Amino acid sequence: MTLCVYSSTLSSQEKIRLRSGYSGWNKNPVISHRGAWKNTGNPQNSLASFRDAARMGCHGSECDVRFSKEDSLVIFHDGRRNGKLIEETPFSELRATRLSNGEVMPTLREYITEAMKQKKTKLIIDIKTLSNDKQRTVELALAVNSLVVEMGAEAWVEYLVGYVPAGVALVETTDLPVAYLGQWMQDDPDATPERISVSIR
Repeated sequence: MTLCVYSSTLSSQEKIRLRSGYSGWNKNPVISHRGAWKNTGNPQNSLASFRDAARMGCHGSECDVRFSKEDSLVIFHDGRRNGKLIEETPFSELRATRLSNGEVMPTLREYITEAMKQKKTKLIIDIKTLSNDKQRTVELALAVNSLVVEMGAEAWVEYLVGYVPAGVALVETTDLPVAYLGQWMQDDPDATPERISVSIR
């Protein structure tokens, strides 16, 4: 099994090299869902779960991103925490309750920073469909991509969406891979799988 070597922050030249055809990513079909947690005891979507997925040599590690009430980008799978919708909960409140390993709920910036410490495991960002305002999911997708570009993290990232318009917005904005996993007939009852596959690559 390939083990990832963690390095210090990469130089600008290294980031450019990674964006321009780097081929050193782990080559296997394994995407760790919410990081490595079932066999490690890590909380799902924790920074520790990403680190262990990378150490195990996974091609990618998936994480789930949502908006907080103030549009902060936070990593959490479920739509609710402690009975409250993530998208309606202030960021400070989300960070106040720690995960089972003592971590706070990670931000996307923290997650990307962790991913960029190594060059073997991709970060698969699942842009979660927001419960109360699906259109806000499009804003979420664009905010995620803006942060990825700001951090120079394009080489590390691929996207997963569950809301067709969010996927279309990403395809119009970035050349990064965008995959769709959702209930497309709810988004567009007249759509067909073929049309969805053309809209979202």
